[in-house]
Amino acid sequence: MDIKQLRYFVTVVKMRSFSAAGKSLFISQSTLSKSMQNLEEELGVPLIYFNAKKLHTTSYGTELYNLAQNLLSQYEAISNSLHGMAALEKGSLRIGIPPIIGTCVFPRLITGFIQKYPGIDLIITQDKAKVIQQMVASNRLDFGFTMLPVTNEFLSIPLIRERDVCVVHKSNPLAEKELIHFSDLKNEKLILLDEKFRMYTNVLTYCRRENFEPHIIMQLQEWDLILQLVKYNVGSTILPKPIVELYPDEDLVSVPLNVETADFSIAMISPKNQYETNVMRVFKEHIQAAAALQNPALFPEEEEN
Repeated sequence: MDIKQLRYFVTVVKMRSFSAAGKSLFISQSTLSKSMQNLEEELGVPLIYFNAKKLHTTSYGTELYNLAQNLLSQYEAISNSLHGMAALEKGSLRIGIPPIIGTCVFPRLITGFIQKYPGIDLIITQDKAKVIQQMVASNRLDFGFTMLPVTNEFLSIPLIRERDVCVVHKSNPLAEKELIHFSDLKNEKLILLDEKFRMYTNVLTYCRRENFEPHIIMQLQEWDLILQLVKYNVGSTILPKPIVELYPDEDLVSVPLNVETADFSIAMISPKNQYETNVMRVFKEHIQAAAALQNPALFPEEEEN
C-alpha cells in the first residue's frame, strides 16, 4: 500500500465511479480497477462493492477512507512545507545567543535577513555561552553564536575579532595611557560583570599572574549600569570593545589591554555532520557576508590564479 493507491481509493469513493475517478486522475478505468483489487488483496478485506449499479464502501472501506483522507492531508502538508523550505518561502531556524553577543553583535549580522526571507522564523534561545555550546552539540540548536575558543566538535566560522578594553573615568590617570597592563590595575576599584561571564574569570586570571588579587567592589549583570557607575567615577571596568561603543560618553575613556588573549572573538558554530537544508545554507551565507563587511581581515579574498 502506498500514497498513490490511497489517493486512487479516496478519489473513487468520493466520485462513486471508476470512470469519473479515472478521468480525474488521468488514468484508465482498467488501471484504476486493478489498483483497487490489489489494495483489497494486500489488506485482506473487501473495501468497495456495487449495489444497484452504485458504488458503496464496506465498513472496512469507510474506515480506510477516513484514515486515508487524514493521511493524504498530512502528506500534502509535508510536501508543501518541504517545497516551501526548498524555495526559501518558509522554514525555521533554532539560534542560540549569549547576552553580550545578542546585544552588540547579532543585530548587526542579522540585518536584512528577515526582510529578505520573511517566511523563515528565527527561534532564539538566550543563555550563557557554555549552555549554547551544549545545546548545539546535542542538536537542540541549528546554530549558536559563542566566544572563541571552542572545541573541534563543532563546525566553527569566525565572525568578529575585537578586544577587551579597560574603561575609566576621564579624570583617572589611566585615561592618559595608550595601553594598560594588568599590573596597572593593582590599586583600581573594579566593577565587573559577575562570575557568569567569561570576563570575570579572565580578570582574576590575569591579575593573579601579576601576583595580586583585584579589588572588585561590585559584580553586576548589566553592562549599561556598570558604565554608568564608571561615568560617575565609582570605579573602573573591563568590557568588550563592541559593548563600550554602544554607549559613547565624553566622561568615559576606553584603553586597550596589553594582553593578547584579552580579546573578544565571536564565532558561529553548528553541529558536525549535520544535514544542511537550504534554509541553513542561506542563513550561514548571509551571516558570513555580513561579518565579512565588518571584519574583512577575517575573510581574506582568494588570490586569482
